[in-house]
Amino acid sequence: MSKLPPRDEMVDGQGHLRPHWRGVLAGLADGVAGNFGEAARRMDRVFAEGVTSLLPGEVPAAGQASWRCDPVPLVLPAQEFEHLATGLAQRARLMETLLADLYGPQRLVAEGLVPPALVFANPSFLRPCRKADGRPHHPFLHCYAADLLRAPDGRWHVVADRTSRAGGIGHALENRRMLARALPGLFRGHQLRPLRPFFELWQDALQHLAPQRRAPGGDGPAVALLTPGVHHRLWFEHVLLARELSCALVEPGDLSVRNGGVFLKTLKGLQPVHVLLRRVPGRGLDPLELDGGGMGVPGLLDAARHGTVKIVNEPGSGLAEAPGLATFLPTLARRLLGEDLLLPQPDTRWPAGPEVLEDLPGWVLRPATGAHGRSLAAAALDLAA
Repeated sequence: MSKLPPRDEMVDGQGHLRPHWRGVLAGLADGVAGNFGEAARRMDRVFAEGVTSLLPGEVPAAGQASWRCDPVPLVLPAQEFEHLATGLAQRARLMETLLADLYGPQRLVAEGLVPPALVFANPSFLRPCRKADGRPHHPFLHCYAADLLRAPDGRWHVVADRTSRAGGIGHALENRRMLARALPGLFRGHQLRPLRPFFELWQDALQHLAPQRRAPGGDGPAVALLTPGVHHRLWFEHVLLARELSCALVEPGDLSVRNGGVFLKTLKGLQPVHVLLRRVPGRGLDPLELDGGGMGVPGLLDAARHGTVKIVNEPGSGLAEAPGLATFLPTLARRLLGEDLLLPQPDTRWPAGPEVLEDLPGWVLRPATGAHGRSLAAAALDLAA
Protein backbone atom coordinates (compact mmCIF):
# COMPACT_ATOMS: atom_id res chain seq x y z
CA MET A 1 0.00 0.00 0.00
CA SER A 2 1.28 3.47 -0.85
CA LYS A 3 1.43 6.36 1.61
CA LEU A 4 2.02 8.92 -1.12
CA PRO A 5 -0.48 11.76 -1.59
CA PRO A 6 -2.96 11.48 -4.46
CA ARG A 7 -1.47 12.20 -7.86
CA ASP A 8 -2.56 15.32 -9.79
CA GLU A 9 -2.85 14.41 -13.46
CA MET A 10 -2.55 17.99 -14.69
CA VAL A 11 0.08 19.50 -12.38
CA ASP A 12 3.34 17.97 -11.22
CA GLY A 13 4.67 18.01 -7.66
CA GLN A 14 6.36 21.41 -8.17
CA GLY A 15 3.17 23.15 -9.23
CA HIS A 16 4.08 23.15 -12.92
CA LEU A 17 1.69 22.16 -15.66
CA ARG A 18 2.53 18.80 -17.22
CA PRO A 19 3.62 19.36 -20.87
CA HIS A 20 1.00 17.12 -22.48
CA TRP A 21 -1.80 19.11 -20.82
CA ARG A 22 -0.87 22.50 -22.27
CA GLY A 23 -2.70 22.07 -25.55
CA VAL A 24 -5.92 20.95 -23.87
CA LEU A 25 -5.90 23.90 -21.47
CA ALA A 26 -5.19 26.24 -24.37
CA GLY A 27 -8.24 24.85 -26.12
CA LEU A 28 -10.37 25.40 -23.01
CA ALA A 29 -9.12 28.95 -22.63
CA ASP A 30 -9.52 29.85 -26.30
CA GLY A 31 -13.23 30.59 -26.44
CA VAL A 32 -14.33 27.31 -24.92
CA ALA A 33 -13.93 28.19 -21.25
CA GLY A 34 -16.78 30.68 -21.33
CA ASN A 35 -19.23 27.96 -22.32
CA PHE A 36 -17.61 25.12 -20.40
CA GLY A 37 -20.16 24.95 -17.61
CA GLU A 38 -23.07 24.96 -20.03
CA ALA A 39 -21.37 22.37 -22.22
CA ALA A 40 -20.92 20.10 -19.20
CA ARG A 41 -24.60 20.47 -18.26
CA ARG A 42 -25.60 19.79 -21.87
CA MET A 43 -23.57 16.60 -21.90
CA ASP A 44 -25.27 15.45 -18.70
CA ARG A 45 -28.68 16.10 -20.25
CA VAL A 46 -27.76 14.20 -23.41
CA PHE A 47 -26.68 11.16 -21.42
CA ALA A 48 -29.67 11.35 -19.09
CA GLU A 49 -32.22 11.75 -21.88
CA GLY A 50 -30.56 9.92 -24.77
CA VAL A 51 -28.33 7.12 -23.59
CA THR A 52 -30.34 6.27 -20.49
CA SER A 53 -33.51 5.98 -22.54
CA LEU A 54 -31.95 2.94 -24.22
CA LEU A 55 -31.11 1.35 -20.87
CA PRO A 56 -34.47 0.11 -19.56
CA GLY A 57 -32.70 -2.19 -17.15
CA GLU A 58 -31.17 0.80 -15.37
CA VAL A 59 -33.64 3.38 -14.13
CA PRO A 60 -31.73 6.24 -12.49
CA ALA A 61 -33.16 8.69 -10.02
CA ALA A 62 -34.69 11.89 -11.36
CA GLY A 63 -32.07 14.25 -12.74
CA GLN A 64 -29.29 11.67 -12.53
CA ALA A 65 -27.60 9.90 -15.44
CA SER A 66 -26.60 6.27 -15.15
CA TRP A 67 -23.72 6.94 -17.52
CA ARG A 68 -21.74 10.15 -17.30
CA CYS A 69 -18.78 11.45 -19.27
CA ASP A 70 -16.43 13.98 -17.67
CA PRO A 71 -16.07 16.98 -20.03
CA VAL A 72 -12.34 17.20 -19.19
CA PRO A 73 -10.59 14.29 -20.93
CA LEU A 74 -7.73 12.29 -19.46
CA VAL A 75 -4.67 13.11 -21.54
CA LEU A 76 -1.87 10.57 -21.96
CA PRO A 77 1.41 11.22 -23.78
CA ALA A 78 2.19 8.86 -26.65
CA GLN A 79 5.04 7.12 -24.81
CA GLU A 80 2.85 6.33 -21.82
CA PHE A 81 0.05 5.07 -24.05
CA GLU A 82 2.45 2.77 -25.91
CA HIS A 83 3.69 1.36 -22.61
CA LEU A 84 0.12 0.62 -21.60
CA ALA A 85 -0.66 -0.97 -24.95
CA THR A 86 2.43 -3.20 -24.76
CA GLY A 87 1.66 -4.22 -21.17
CA LEU A 88 -1.96 -5.05 -21.95
CA ALA A 89 -0.99 -7.04 -25.05
CA GLN A 90 1.41 -9.04 -22.89
CA ARG A 91 -1.33 -9.66 -20.35
CA ALA A 92 -3.72 -10.82 -23.07
CA ARG A 93 -1.09 -13.31 -24.28
CA LEU A 94 -0.70 -14.56 -20.74
CA MET A 95 -4.46 -15.04 -20.33
CA GLU A 96 -4.67 -16.90 -23.65
CA THR A 97 -1.85 -19.27 -22.70
CA LEU A 98 -3.30 -19.78 -19.22
CA LEU A 99 -6.75 -20.67 -20.56
CA ALA A 100 -5.26 -23.03 -23.15
CA ASP A 101 -3.62 -25.00 -20.35
CA LEU A 102 -6.52 -24.96 -17.88
CA TYR A 103 -8.94 -26.17 -20.57
CA GLY A 104 -6.34 -28.56 -21.98
CA PRO A 105 -3.57 -30.58 -20.34
CA GLN A 106 -3.81 -28.70 -16.99
CA ARG A 107 -0.06 -28.92 -16.42
CA LEU A 108 -0.14 -25.79 -14.27
CA VAL A 109 -2.48 -27.49 -11.82
CA ALA A 110 -0.36 -30.65 -11.81
CA GLU A 111 2.79 -28.61 -11.13
CA GLY A 112 1.14 -26.75 -8.26
CA LEU A 113 1.40 -23.36 -9.96
CA VAL A 114 -2.40 -22.91 -9.97
CA PRO A 115 -4.43 -24.21 -6.98
CA PRO A 116 -7.14 -26.69 -8.04
CA ALA A 117 -9.71 -24.77 -5.97
CA LEU A 118 -9.32 -21.74 -8.26
CA VAL A 119 -10.24 -23.91 -11.24
CA PHE A 120 -12.61 -26.73 -10.35
CA ALA A 121 -14.57 -24.76 -7.73
CA ASN A 122 -14.92 -21.77 -10.03
CA PRO A 123 -18.45 -21.36 -11.50
CA SER A 124 -16.81 -19.95 -14.64
CA PHE A 125 -14.96 -23.22 -15.31
CA LEU A 126 -17.16 -24.88 -17.93
CA ARG A 127 -16.30 -28.56 -18.12
CA PRO A 128 -18.04 -29.14 -21.48
CA CYS A 129 -15.58 -26.66 -23.02
CA ARG A 130 -12.47 -28.60 -22.00
CA LYS A 131 -10.23 -29.83 -24.82
CA ALA A 132 -8.43 -32.71 -23.16
CA ASP A 133 -7.84 -34.75 -26.32
CA GLY A 134 -4.70 -32.87 -27.26
CA ARG A 135 -6.10 -31.44 -30.49
CA PRO A 136 -5.02 -27.90 -31.39
CA HIS A 137 -7.40 -25.43 -29.85
CA HIS A 138 -8.77 -22.27 -31.35
CA PRO A 139 -7.81 -19.07 -29.54
CA PHE A 140 -9.93 -18.42 -26.46
CA LEU A 141 -9.58 -14.64 -26.61
CA HIS A 142 -10.31 -12.40 -29.55
CA CYS A 143 -10.97 -9.33 -27.46
CA TYR A 144 -9.44 -8.46 -24.09
CA ALA A 145 -10.01 -5.56 -21.72
CA ALA A 146 -8.70 -4.55 -18.31
CA ASP A 147 -9.66 -2.17 -15.53
CA LEU A 148 -6.76 0.19 -14.88
CA LEU A 149 -5.91 2.40 -11.93
CA ARG A 150 -3.09 4.91 -11.60
CA ALA A 151 -1.42 4.68 -8.20
CA PRO A 152 -0.09 7.76 -6.38
CA ASP A 153 3.42 6.91 -7.59
CA GLY A 154 2.22 7.47 -11.16
CA ARG A 155 2.31 3.84 -12.30
CA TRP A 156 -0.72 2.18 -13.89
CA HIS A 157 -1.98 -0.96 -12.16
CA VAL A 158 -4.25 -3.67 -13.56
CA VAL A 159 -7.00 -4.26 -10.99
CA ALA A 160 -9.17 -6.59 -13.11
CA ASP A 161 -8.92 -8.64 -16.29
CA ARG A 162 -11.94 -8.87 -18.59
CA THR A 163 -11.62 -12.04 -20.62
CA SER A 164 -15.23 -13.18 -20.96
CA ARG A 165 -17.22 -10.32 -22.48
CA ALA A 166 -14.64 -7.56 -22.73
CA GLY A 167 -16.70 -4.39 -22.82
CA GLY A 168 -16.26 -0.65 -22.66
CA ILE A 169 -15.26 0.17 -26.25
CA GLY A 170 -18.81 1.27 -27.03
CA HIS A 171 -18.73 3.65 -24.06
CA ALA A 172 -15.38 5.05 -25.22
CA LEU A 173 -16.70 5.68 -28.73
CA GLU A 174 -19.87 7.40 -27.51
CA ASN A 175 -17.92 9.47 -24.99
CA ARG A 176 -15.61 10.68 -27.77
CA ARG A 177 -18.58 11.62 -29.95
CA MET A 178 -20.41 13.45 -27.18
CA LEU A 179 -17.30 15.35 -26.11
CA ALA A 180 -16.51 16.44 -29.67
CA ARG A 181 -20.10 17.61 -30.09
CA ALA A 182 -20.30 19.52 -26.79
CA LEU A 183 -16.79 21.03 -26.93
CA PRO A 184 -15.85 21.13 -30.64
CA GLY A 185 -12.87 23.44 -30.10
CA LEU A 186 -11.25 21.29 -27.47
CA PHE A 187 -9.42 18.96 -29.84
CA ARG A 188 -8.53 21.39 -32.60
CA GLY A 189 -4.87 21.19 -33.47
CA HIS A 190 -4.40 17.90 -31.59
CA GLN A 191 -3.62 14.52 -33.04
CA LEU A 192 -6.12 12.15 -31.47
CA ARG A 193 -5.73 8.42 -31.78
CA PRO A 194 -8.80 7.51 -33.91
CA LEU A 195 -11.20 4.77 -32.85
CA ARG A 196 -12.65 4.00 -36.29
CA PRO A 197 -9.66 1.84 -37.44
CA PHE A 198 -10.16 -0.39 -34.40
CA PHE A 199 -13.75 -1.16 -35.39
CA GLU A 200 -12.73 -1.79 -39.00
CA LEU A 201 -10.04 -4.25 -37.90
CA TRP A 202 -12.43 -5.90 -35.45
CA GLN A 203 -15.11 -6.31 -38.12
CA ASP A 204 -12.59 -7.82 -40.51
CA ALA A 205 -11.28 -10.18 -37.81
CA LEU A 206 -14.79 -11.40 -37.02
CA GLN A 207 -15.38 -12.13 -40.70
CA HIS A 208 -12.21 -14.21 -40.87
CA LEU A 209 -13.26 -16.24 -37.81
CA ALA A 210 -16.15 -17.79 -39.71
CA PRO A 211 -15.88 -21.57 -40.18
CA GLN A 212 -14.75 -22.81 -43.56
CA ARG A 213 -17.68 -25.23 -43.85
CA ARG A 214 -20.12 -22.73 -45.31
CA ALA A 215 -22.11 -23.65 -48.37
CA PRO A 216 -20.16 -22.79 -51.55
CA GLY A 217 -21.42 -19.91 -53.60
CA GLY A 218 -23.35 -18.38 -50.74
CA ASP A 219 -23.10 -14.90 -49.27
CA GLY A 220 -20.25 -13.83 -47.00
CA PRO A 221 -20.08 -14.99 -43.39
CA ALA A 222 -22.91 -13.78 -41.18
CA VAL A 223 -21.94 -12.25 -37.84
CA ALA A 224 -24.39 -11.63 -35.01
CA LEU A 225 -24.06 -10.02 -31.59
CA LEU A 226 -25.81 -12.13 -28.95
CA THR A 227 -27.32 -9.95 -26.22
CA PRO A 228 -29.31 -10.97 -23.12
CA GLY A 229 -32.01 -8.51 -24.19
CA VAL A 230 -33.32 -4.99 -23.80
CA HIS A 231 -33.36 -5.16 -20.00
CA HIS A 232 -29.63 -5.66 -19.70
CA ARG A 233 -27.77 -2.71 -18.19
CA LEU A 234 -25.39 -2.55 -21.20
CA TRP A 235 -28.11 -2.75 -23.85
CA PHE A 236 -27.03 0.58 -25.29
CA GLU A 237 -23.48 -0.63 -25.88
CA HIS A 238 -24.82 -3.78 -27.53
CA VAL A 239 -26.89 -1.66 -29.92
CA LEU A 240 -23.90 0.58 -30.65
CA LEU A 241 -21.52 -2.31 -31.28
CA ALA A 242 -23.97 -4.07 -33.60
CA ARG A 243 -24.27 -0.88 -35.62
CA GLU A 244 -20.53 -0.19 -35.77
CA LEU A 245 -19.68 -3.78 -36.67
CA SER A 246 -22.52 -4.10 -39.20
CA CYS A 247 -23.87 -7.26 -37.61
CA ALA A 248 -27.29 -8.43 -36.48
CA LEU A 249 -28.34 -7.87 -32.87
CA VAL A 250 -30.01 -11.05 -31.64
CA GLU A 251 -31.33 -12.56 -28.41
CA PRO A 252 -31.15 -16.28 -27.52
CA GLY A 253 -34.78 -16.77 -28.53
CA ASP A 254 -33.99 -15.49 -32.03
CA LEU A 255 -31.61 -18.39 -32.74
CA SER A 256 -32.18 -22.05 -33.46
CA VAL A 257 -29.85 -24.99 -34.05
CA ARG A 258 -30.91 -27.15 -37.03
CA ASN A 259 -28.90 -30.04 -38.49
CA GLY A 260 -25.82 -28.94 -36.57
CA GLY A 261 -25.93 -25.33 -37.80
CA VAL A 262 -27.04 -22.12 -36.09
CA PHE A 263 -29.78 -20.09 -37.74
CA LEU A 264 -31.47 -16.77 -37.16
CA LYS A 265 -35.26 -16.87 -37.34
CA THR A 266 -36.50 -14.13 -39.68
CA LEU A 267 -39.66 -13.34 -41.63
CA LYS A 268 -37.86 -14.67 -44.72
CA GLY A 269 -37.06 -17.96 -43.05
CA LEU A 270 -33.97 -19.32 -41.35
CA GLN A 271 -30.74 -17.43 -42.07
CA PRO A 272 -27.38 -19.05 -41.16
CA VAL A 273 -25.15 -17.47 -38.52
CA HIS A 274 -21.42 -18.22 -38.66
CA VAL A 275 -19.94 -16.03 -35.90
CA LEU A 276 -21.49 -15.05 -32.57
CA LEU A 277 -20.03 -12.12 -30.68
CA ARG A 278 -21.51 -12.97 -27.32
CA ARG A 279 -22.59 -10.62 -24.58
CA VAL A 280 -24.34 -13.48 -22.73
CA PRO A 281 -22.51 -15.18 -19.81
CA GLY A 282 -20.77 -18.38 -20.84
CA ARG A 283 -22.86 -20.49 -18.47
CA GLY A 284 -26.04 -19.14 -20.07
CA LEU A 285 -25.25 -20.09 -23.66
CA ASP A 286 -26.64 -23.62 -23.88
CA PRO A 287 -29.22 -25.07 -21.43
CA LEU A 288 -28.53 -28.60 -22.68
CA GLU A 289 -24.94 -28.64 -21.44
CA LEU A 290 -24.70 -25.77 -18.97
CA ASP A 291 -26.72 -24.56 -16.02
CA GLY A 292 -28.03 -21.38 -17.55
CA GLY A 293 -31.35 -21.18 -15.73
CA GLY A 294 -33.34 -21.85 -18.89
CA MET A 295 -31.47 -19.24 -20.95
CA GLY A 296 -29.43 -19.82 -24.06
CA VAL A 297 -29.74 -21.68 -27.33
CA PRO A 298 -30.17 -25.49 -27.06
CA GLY A 299 -27.42 -27.25 -28.99
CA LEU A 300 -25.21 -24.15 -29.42
CA LEU A 301 -22.12 -25.68 -27.81
CA ASP A 302 -22.43 -28.80 -29.93
CA ALA A 303 -22.61 -26.66 -33.08
CA ALA A 304 -19.50 -24.75 -31.99
CA ARG A 305 -17.74 -28.02 -31.16
CA HIS A 306 -18.39 -29.31 -34.70
CA GLY A 307 -17.16 -26.13 -36.31
CA THR A 308 -20.37 -24.72 -37.81
CA VAL A 309 -20.29 -21.55 -35.68
CA LYS A 310 -17.57 -19.61 -33.89
CA ILE A 311 -18.36 -18.08 -30.48
CA VAL A 312 -16.31 -15.04 -29.47
CA ASN A 313 -14.90 -15.03 -26.81
CA GLU A 314 -14.90 -18.76 -26.06
CA PRO A 315 -17.63 -19.69 -23.55
CA GLY A 316 -15.19 -20.73 -20.80
CA SER A 317 -12.88 -17.73 -21.05
CA GLY A 318 -14.35 -16.10 -17.93
CA LEU A 319 -12.28 -18.52 -15.82
CA ALA A 320 -9.26 -16.19 -16.14
CA GLU A 321 -11.17 -13.36 -14.42
CA ALA A 322 -10.98 -15.07 -11.00
CA PRO A 323 -9.52 -12.48 -8.57
CA GLY A 324 -7.58 -15.19 -6.75
CA LEU A 325 -5.47 -15.86 -9.86
CA ALA A 326 -3.81 -12.46 -9.50
CA THR A 327 -1.63 -13.93 -6.73
CA PHE A 328 -0.01 -16.32 -9.20
CA LEU A 329 0.14 -14.23 -12.40
CA PRO A 330 3.72 -12.89 -11.93
CA THR A 331 5.01 -16.46 -11.56
CA LEU A 332 2.82 -17.70 -14.43
CA ALA A 333 4.13 -14.95 -16.71
CA ARG A 334 7.69 -16.14 -16.17
CA ARG A 335 6.64 -19.79 -16.56
CA LEU A 336 4.47 -19.41 -19.66
CA LEU A 337 5.96 -16.39 -21.43
CA GLY A 338 9.47 -16.19 -20.01
CA GLU A 339 8.77 -12.54 -19.17
CA ASP A 340 8.07 -10.37 -16.15
CA LEU A 341 4.75 -8.55 -16.10
CA LEU A 342 5.14 -5.05 -17.54
CA LEU A 343 2.13 -3.67 -15.69
CA PRO A 344 1.97 -4.11 -11.91
CA GLN A 345 -1.11 -5.12 -9.98
CA PRO A 346 -2.29 -4.62 -6.39
CA ASP A 347 -0.67 -6.94 -3.87
CA THR A 348 -2.94 -9.99 -3.68
CA ARG A 349 -2.78 -12.93 -1.27
CA TRP A 350 -4.55 -16.26 -1.63
CA PRO A 351 -5.29 -17.75 0.75
CA ALA A 352 -5.20 -14.93 3.28
CA GLY A 353 -2.20 -15.45 5.56
CA PRO A 354 -1.55 -14.26 9.14
CA GLU A 355 -0.30 -10.87 7.93
CA VAL A 356 -3.73 -10.25 6.37
CA LEU A 357 -5.77 -11.50 9.29
CA GLU A 358 -3.78 -9.34 11.70
CA ASP A 359 -4.37 -6.20 9.64
CA LEU A 360 -7.83 -6.59 8.10
CA PRO A 361 -8.51 -2.81 7.72
CA GLY A 362 -5.49 -2.62 5.42
CA TRP A 363 -6.78 -5.25 2.99
CA VAL A 364 -9.73 -5.75 0.67
CA LEU A 365 -11.50 -9.09 1.06
CA ARG A 366 -13.30 -10.53 -1.96
CA PRO A 367 -14.30 -13.96 -3.28
CA ALA A 368 -11.38 -15.75 -4.90
CA THR A 369 -13.47 -17.18 -7.75
CA GLY A 370 -16.25 -14.59 -7.93
CA ALA A 371 -16.75 -11.56 -10.12
CA HIS A 372 -14.79 -8.36 -9.50
CA GLY A 373 -17.87 -6.20 -9.14
CA ARG A 374 -17.76 -3.57 -6.41
CA SER A 375 -14.30 -4.61 -5.25
CA LEU A 376 -12.67 -2.27 -7.80
CA ALA A 377 -13.62 0.81 -5.82
CA ALA A 378 -12.20 -0.79 -2.69
CA ALA A 379 -9.00 -1.65 -4.54
CA ALA A 380 -8.70 1.97 -5.66
CA LEU A 381 -9.00 3.18 -2.09
CA ASP A 382 -6.48 0.56 -1.02
CA LEU A 383 -3.85 1.77 -3.50
CA ALA A 384 -4.46 5.44 -2.68
CA ALA A 385 -4.36 4.92 1.10
